[in-house]
Amino acid sequence: MGKWFEKAFGVRPDEQPLVGGFFFLFVIIGMFYTVGVAVGDTLFLANVSAEELPKLYPWVYVGIAAGTLGWAVIHHRLQSRISRAAAPANASKSAGAAWPAVANAHTVLAMS
Repeated sequence: MGKWFEKAFGVRPDEQPLVGGFFFLFVIIGMFYTVGVAVGDTLFLANVSAEELPKLYPWVYVGIAAGTLGWAVIHHRLQSRISRAAAPANASKSAGAAWPAVANAHTVLAMS
């Protein structure tokens, strides 16, 4: 699979463990996101009566859109102030305890 992966995605063999670690990280993030959405929808539907649902459910999507728009504005303002060269250093400080696991994923994957 190494040669196929190298040709398909242009990842050098020495980069493959690190790329695999980040892929694993994004799979985990996706799983937590999926569970979070399912739990959020379940809690919302469990606490709203059948009569209120047609009035309140559209506001869920309005709230999601407003939150996404707000985050996009904040991200746009912040990313223009932070240099890309300093971004990995800032990310490692803000990621907290999870960052060492990501930073060392290549060594963990290389051992397996």
